Amino acid sequence: MRNIINMIIKIAIIWGAAWMFPEYVKIQDTRTMVLVVATLLIASIVLTVIMMGVLILAALPGNGVGIGIAMLITIIMALASGIIQLMAAVHFVPGFEIHGKLTYIILALLMAVFSIEEKKEA
Repeated sequence: MRNIINMIIKIAIIWGAAWMFPEYVKIQDTRTMVLVVATLLIASIVLTVIMMGVLILAALPGNGVGIGIAMLITIIMALASGIIQLMAAVHFVPGFEIHGKLTYIILALLMAVFSIEEKKEA
């Protein structure tokens, strides 16, 4: 349920940006938006798998340096994953365009801020 709500939030953010700032975000039609969301989902899965592999390799030495590198990689990937997902969507989905580096950053931040986290039970 959480993933569905997060996808709806991403749709609302991207569609709202395209409606409010058409010179920066362009969406051709509804089919394009569906493809964008599917691409964001696939890119998220691929990034998660890559990040897990890199973390395992970084933590293999088992010392403090390996753990520190793994934490640094986690922080960098968490900050950059939204931008990478949007770049993948722009690259693979015809009819979807984002103009300006700041637009990528703002959209990625909005998607990160408004995403719903899973409730942890102690």
